[in-house]
Amino acid sequence: MDAFENYFAGLRNKSIAVLGLGVSNRPLVRLLLEFGCDVVGCDKTPREKLDDEVLALEGAPPGLEPEQQVLDTLGAEELTRMILDLREPYKTPCRLVLLEQHTAAQAAQLCGRPPKTVEAQVYRAKKMLAQQILQNDRIPCERRSVHGTV
Repeated sequence: MDAFENYFAGLRNKSIAVLGLGVSNRPLVRLLLEFGCDVVGCDKTPREKLDDEVLALEGAPPGLEPEQQVLDTLGAEELTRMILDLREPYKTPCRLVLLEQHTAAQAAQLCGRPPKTVEAQVYRAKKMLAQQILQNDRIPCERRSVHGTV
């Protein structure tokens, strides 16, 4: 077993949240499922507007969870507080992109940072938020697990 497979084997049966179900995160979700991880997928897009590829991922029982369900569970105020409690350099880009709905390019301009830096900071912050949500066990287990492969 190479280092890559060994790493993912260590994640087997662990709960992992993926924030954002855009095109760039879908291969990650498939890979995690393939290695037997429990995945919760969160996205701000309303369920009725999710595309067929995301809904197909949901078909892996018991299904992925859209970000709206996370908001329903946590509440917008709590999620906002979690974002505002992030440390810099993550808090400002996340506030601009996730709360104020700026694009990464607009947030980069406002922060005086390169766009790729802002994108990376938002990505890392989403990972930190997902970890906090799962560690605090804020999402009931029966609503957050995805088992199997896609």
